[in-house]
Amino acid sequence: MKKLFYAIIIILFTTHAHAQFAYSFTTHTQLYVPLVNGVSITNNKIWRGDTSNFAVSPGFNFKLDTINCSFAFFSGGNTLTTDPNQTIQSGFNVSEVNFIDRGALDSVAKSPVRIDVQGTAGNQILKIEAYNVGFLPEFTTSHTLNDSASVQIWLYEADNTVEIHYGPSRITNPHQYFTYGSGPLVFYIQDNVVTSNSQNGPIYVLAGNASGPVIEPNEITNGTIQSIVIPLHSWPADSTVYRFTLNKLSVPGANSPAGLSIHPTCAYDDIMVTGSNTAGLDYKVMAINGATTGIAGALGQGSTHINISSLPQGLYLLAVQNGETKSVQKFVKL
Repeated sequence: MKKLFYAIIIILFTTHAHAQFAYSFTTHTQLYVPLVNGVSITNNKIWRGDTSNFAVSPGFNFKLDTINCSFAFFSGGNTLTTDPNQTIQSGFNVSEVNFIDRGALDSVAKSPVRIDVQGTAGNQILKIEAYNVGFLPEFTTSHTLNDSASVQIWLYEADNTVEIHYGPSRITNPHQYFTYGSGPLVFYIQDNVVTSNSQNGPIYVLAGNASGPVIEPNEITNGTIQSIVIPLHSWPADSTVYRFTLNKLSVPGANSPAGLSIHPTCAYDDIMVTGSNTAGLDYKVMAINGATTGIAGALGQGSTHINISSLPQGLYLLAVQNGETKSVQKFVKL
């Protein structure tokens, strides 16, 4: 199982273009309520973040960006991602540091990972909690687990909103835990192309004051973040909530190409674009950051083959224009 986010290296570059962020971001406060009636998925067993991955079924239809999730994968107690066995992945990270059950010192579980589904059909919320967790670097370096935190991730059925809720915490050695300063690296990975030895795609980092951070877009190329990273200045205070509301896509007009699709969606040499009402429509292939590739033309009626053999490996966009309406499809060049 490929696990995102933990082997990313930081280097310095200048400026570059970014893909459009899929969410609107806001911050507010809401009383943190532990999921005391939730179902434990750790079953009173000791766990540690570098070896633990949990598959959670929302029990309702849910999307992370454009990816349908019959299961959400909760890794390390700190990462929620789409299927880690797929080539294209998206996900949220509440901190770059791995968590650990605080009972690891005396072999008595104290830090359950638990879930609860609340609300009625159509308006349900899946809540996932890592409760009273310790920080793995404290355990491995000092063989103590004095510091702790609690955090929840909420998934909303109605509109695919994601919220990160921070609860009570005790953090006395932040520089021992966090890679880039006194606060954690909280971020969203969007449609990254992930293989066994590489990761490419956009990353959106929460930067600045933890009570009101801003989104800083960045890019990962071959597992390396391409600009300086300025994380949160501190761990978020108790009852801090980061809300990510999925942006709504425009509805195609009556003259837009119907049933437009790409096959295969992962290809070495060429892709086939099919649909009705496509004859004469302009298309162009773009990199995921919006840069042009030089591949463009006009579609035929029904099916059109497009040669992509000259493209480097990665995630690309096929944009088809019909007047003021644009249809955009994603594909992977292998």
